[in-house]
Amino acid sequence: MKRNEKSKEKITNEIIVSINNNDTKMYYKQVKYLLTQYLTCTISKILDLRELEKHIFYEGTIIENIINKYAKQNRNEKDIKEMFKKQNNILNLVSNNFLQSVIELIDIIYNLLNGVYIKSFKKELPDFEDFYEFDIEDMVFVNGILKELKKYKSSNINEKIIFYAINKAIKEYVYCIDNNIDYSKCFDRKDTYITINKINN
Repeated sequence: MKRNEKSKEKITNEIIVSINNNDTKMYYKQVKYLLTQYLTCTISKILDLRELEKHIFYEGTIIENIINKYAKQNRNEKDIKEMFKKQNNILNLVSNNFLQSVIELIDIIYNLLNGVYIKSFKKELPDFEDFYEFDIEDMVFVNGILKELKKYKSSNINEKIIFYAINKAIKEYVYCIDNNIDYSKCFDRKDTYITINKINN
């Protein structure tokens, strides 16, 4: 029995197309996994640094109150001043690392939402519309993510919580833009609010 050459060619092309499609799906699946892991690690780091920042500030306040109560006359002693200086340096270091981690988060979110991979996250981000085009200035809505995650620690977050926070922040930000509402008014004084100008400087 002889096989038709055209039939052979058709089968071969179908196999090649099928392999290419499977390879593309596997590639996007792998990229989605890696992006999700990177996102989770970055947010975990932000939450840890925020917790550490609060702890250092709280401990510093306690020490200052004790000195003011029992040794106020010695407040200007060299060793006490040196202690406060070191503590302030540590707090500044943690704050700077926190800011750098937020910049990293902004970079991840910006590339995720404006790249070809956004299609892979349609299920996780149902309120993101295809016609959205976010500029880097729009990444101020990352503050909304931090606000939503303020009740969590790195030990009790997961991908579902993170994407819920991102989706909610996008929805809130777009609503403010569409209705000419000052987005910063959505935050309390106690909330972390970082402006893009501050990040760029």
